[in-house]
Amino acid sequence: MARPKVENSSEGKGRKVAIREAALEWAAPSRVFDAFCGTEGAMHAAVWSRAESYVGCDTEWTPADARRRLVCDNRRALRVLELEAFNVFDLDAFGSPWEQALIIAHRRRWEPGERGALVVTDGSGLRTRFGFLPAALARLVGIESRGTAPTEDAHEGLLPLALRRWAKLSGVQPRRALVTRSRGRGKGGSRMFYAALLFEGQSASEA
Repeated sequence: MARPKVENSSEGKGRKVAIREAALEWAAPSRVFDAFCGTEGAMHAAVWSRAESYVGCDTEWTPADARRRLVCDNRRALRVLELEAFNVFDLDAFGSPWEQALIIAHRRRWEPGERGALVVTDGSGLRTRFGFLPAALARLVGIESRGTAPTEDAHEGLLPLALRRWAKLSGVQPRRALVTRSRGRGKGGSRMFYAALLFEGQSASEA
C-alpha cells in the first residue's frame, strides 16, 4: 500500500510550487503527467490546473477528486502509456522517484529542440544516514547501493549527478536545473529535496 504523503514543512510547499511554475513556463504548452498525484491535489490547484493538459496517477482515489487521473501503480502506467503525449513529468514521490525516472528515460523520445521538464521530490535521503542508496538511484549514478558515506550530504551531492545522467540517458540537453530542499519537522527530521530539470531534445550537433 502507498505510504500517505505528509508535507515536511510549510516552506516545502512554496519551494515545490516555485519549481513547478518554472517547469510550466519552460515547457508551455505543458502536458503534465503527475505520477504521484495523491488525493488532495495541492500542486494541481497551485500550478498544474493551468497546464495545457493534465493526467494524474496514484493508487488512492476519492470521489471528490475531479482531476483527470489513473488509479494504478504509476510504474505500470509509465510502461504502457504513449509517453510522447506528455512533456512534463512530475515525480512527487516523498520517497525515491528514480525508478519512475528511469522508465521515462528509456521510453520517452524527444525531438530536437523539443522542450520538456522532469520534476522530482526525493525524500530518500534518510537512508544515506545508514550508508544505503535506493537501488534505482545507485544504478543511475553508477555506484553501489551499499557502502556510501553515511550522511545526507552524500545524497544531496548525488542529485545533480543523477539529473545529468538522466538527461544523457534520455538524449536531451539540460538548459537549467533547479534544486532546493527543506528539513522535516521535529528533531532529526529528514531532508526533502525538490528539483526540476528543464531541457530540450538534442540537435544533431549536440548529440
